Amino acid sequence: MDIPMPTEGDYPAEIFGGDLPTELRVGCAFAYFRSNPTARQLFRRRVDLVFDLVADRHWKRVLDAGTGAGFMLPGLASLSEQAVGADLSPVLAFTQQMLDKRKLSNVWLGYADLMKLPFVDGAFDLAVCLSVIEHIPDPPAAFEEFDRVLAPGGTLIVGYPLE
Repeated sequence: MDIPMPTEGDYPAEIFGGDLPTELRVGCAFAYFRSNPTARQLFRRRVDLVFDLVADRHWKRVLDAGTGAGFMLPGLASLSEQAVGADLSPVLAFTQQMLDKRKLSNVWLGYADLMKLPFVDGAFDLAVCLSVIEHIPDPPAAFEEFDRVLAPGGTLIVGYPLE
C-alpha cells in the first residue's frame, strides 16, 4: 500500500523560516525535510516502521499524540475513518494549512495535553506517539492516559529518538 505523506510544498513557507519563535520550532516540518540527511533518514525509517505495523488493516479512529506538524496524519487518515492530531504547540496552525491543502476531511486537530486527553475512555483503536514521550516529565502517567483512551485491545505505538 502506498502511504500518502506530506511534501514540503504542503506546508506554508514560513514554517521553514529561521526566525520562527521557539514554540513553533518544536515539531516543525523543518526536521522532516531540511535537517541533515542522517537525521531525516532515521526519522523516516521510524515512520515507515509504524506504517509497516499498521497498514494491514483499516482502523476506526486513530490518535496521533503530539502530532506537531502532522507529518503522520495524511497516512493515518488513509488507513482510518477518522484521524485525530493532538498537540499543545501553536504549530497546529501550520498543520491545519497542510491538511487543508491536501483536502483531508477525516482529520480533526486539537490543542490537547497528552497528560489529560480530552477524549472519552476507549475512544481510539490505535494511538501513535513519535518523538514526544521523551519530552513528557512523567512518562508512566502518559502511558496510563494512552491506556485510558485506547479501546480494549487497542494498539499503542511509541517511538523516541535514538540519541
